[in-house]
Amino acid sequence: MQGQQVSHYRLTDKLGAGTYGEVWKGVHVDRSNFTVAVKLIAPQVREDPAFLEALERECVALDRLDHPSIVRFRELVVREGTVAMVLELLEGADLEALLAAGPQPVDEVVRILDKVLDGLAYAHSEGVIHRDIKPGNIFRCSNGRVKLMDFGIARAADGTQATQTGTLKGTLDYMAPERFANQTTPASDVYAVGLVAWELLAGRRAAPAGELAAKLGWHMGVGLPDVRTQRPDCPVWLAEVVATLGSKDVAARPADGAAALALLRSRSGGVDSSTGPVTPAPVAPGTVSLSAAAVAASLPPAAPSTVPGTVSLPAGASVPPSAPPTGPTPTPQTVAVPAGSLPPVASEVDLPEPEPSSGNGKVLGAVAAVLVLGVGGWFAKGELDRRAALEAAYQSAVSADSISDWQAFLLDYPAHPRRVEAEAALEAAQEAALEAELEAAYQEVAMAGSIADWQAFLADYPEHPRKGEAEAALSKSIEAEHARTGIADWMSIPGGSMSIPGGGGSLHGDSFELMKSEVTVSQYRKCVDAGKCTEPDDKSDSKYCNWGHSGREKHPINCVDWNQATTFAAWAGGRLPTEAEWEYAARSGGQSQTYPWGYEEATCSLAVMGDGGVGCGEGRTWPVCSKPGGNSTQDVCDLVGNVWEWVQHSYYDTRYDQDSRVFRGGGWNSSAGYLTVRRRRGISGSSHRSAYLGFRLAR
Repeated sequence: MQGQQVSHYRLTDKLGAGTYGEVWKGVHVDRSNFTVAVKLIAPQVREDPAFLEALERECVALDRLDHPSIVRFRELVVREGTVAMVLELLEGADLEALLAAGPQPVDEVVRILDKVLDGLAYAHSEGVIHRDIKPGNIFRCSNGRVKLMDFGIARAADGTQATQTGTLKGTLDYMAPERFANQTTPASDVYAVGLVAWELLAGRRAAPAGELAAKLGWHMGVGLPDVRTQRPDCPVWLAEVVATLGSKDVAARPADGAAALALLRSRSGGVDSSTGPVTPAPVAPGTVSLSAAAVAASLPPAAPSTVPGTVSLPAGASVPPSAPPTGPTPTPQTVAVPAGSLPPVASEVDLPEPEPSSGNGKVLGAVAAVLVLGVGGWFAKGELDRRAALEAAYQSAVSADSISDWQAFLLDYPAHPRRVEAEAALEAAQEAALEAELEAAYQEVAMAGSIADWQAFLADYPEHPRKGEAEAALSKSIEAEHARTGIADWMSIPGGSMSIPGGGGSLHGDSFELMKSEVTVSQYRKCVDAGKCTEPDDKSDSKYCNWGHSGREKHPINCVDWNQATTFAAWAGGRLPTEAEWEYAARSGGQSQTYPWGYEEATCSLAVMGDGGVGCGEGRTWPVCSKPGGNSTQDVCDLVGNVWEWVQHSYYDTRYDQDSRVFRGGGWNSSAGYLTVRRRRGISGSSHRSAYLGFRLAR
């Protein structure tokens, strides 16, 4: 991968790897001081069309996020077997690396927690849920800033082949219970933040090690223990905040990042830091409490479940605690189940009859089936009224009324009874967003108002509703530029390829514009009058230099050096052409020919030259474009003859061991052999002036 180019960036150093691919440092190919992070999506993920489609949708939402605590998304690259996200490059370490050193100081945990929740509050306000909060996705920069990373990846992977081949296993330790029932809300992110905060304080993960069944049972039945069993110096208020954020009961948690941030900040000022038991989250009215161990112990033997979204545990299996407790014996963990929410066992799953001695075995078996065997269906069905939940989800999307919210709604509820209305609302939101984008693009160009900006705008938006106004503005800008510089005619040169050895530059497919004629005396005079250019050599007593002679305003400016030519170019909004551009244009768009007009040898009917008398008998230059028969196919005149023309580049002359400034095209004193499109000459330094030397501009 090293050395590979992705978009405008060349990969230099591998920074890390994760579930979804590798991260590399990228350096801009033209600006080496501009660096980014490039996340290359792994082949097993990027080859899933559903993932790629979802990732593109998520990146549209990510592009809106602009917050100090969120890593900046710059570009999604999808081309030639490569899928990559270009992101802000960070210096520092993620929390997973910090945790290798053990528990973090309390003050630093509070600071990190504040920054993470601040960024999460902003993301949630923009309708974006992270879905994969964990230490490896939180970065502490060298300057102390804290950044959330990997927005969008987990969301894009939901429901695709990526999640069906085991990639979720790495993040199960931080997944909220409701997520196993296909219910993901901003509160799910809050839960993960609570577990990360617990880990920063305790120095180890809260969830137990082991397989899916153990983790699942812990999330739904055990939950976070008091962090002060691992960190006795943790203040009471902070332990209570962490317990609230990480509550397995979604109703007991703050609803989103903003609510969680408000809770943290309200509790962090002037609160007693003494230790003591954390007040447990209240049990909702109308619920019964059952021991998790009793529930697991009552589960009878059963064949492995084949129902999608379910998990089977062996008979008698128990959910292990997260770690052996220290200090006083903790109160046994319990599971809160709404009273009356358990469906009849016989109607949903075939369970063996309990032993006669187990008087309450049928009830406990049903609870175990709800909590363990039917996570994808039983839990959601028993916990929520289906119709109310569907309508609440729709109304939530109506309230937000953003593209990302409607897209997420349609993705999460493909068979929703109000899907048609949601699709219509999404289309309306997309149309409104497009209108806003088009108007913003127009206003941005209107502020700049340059010819190049208007031309680019019309090329990018050929069907823009304000196209007529843009065309009028372009015409007005061209008129103003013509009045300022005197340059009216720019000829379009089609794109192609051309390379010049010895430092002459290269052309690779890009079209450009070239002045129809060489810069004239009258055009150069405007720059001098504006105080931006200096006068040519004072040659008023010479018949060769055109400056200072009446009647030569339309002759090419000569007796100017390379520095004066580049100064004029900057003032006029152009540049000297590269040597490759000059020869490409002189060959009428890269053709294999001897002269701009073809193969016929140069004569005074085609060019102002030395044969037939110097300057075709005039002994000096002619007005520009006096020999239209010698124009190129693109109607550029005097590319050979009249005056030699400065170009951008220099080349290293081995004969003299020095760099030489290059000029091309032959002059009014040149013979036919010097007027070929291949002829190039150079001279040391940038201050040489000659009556045979002038220039034209490109852009």
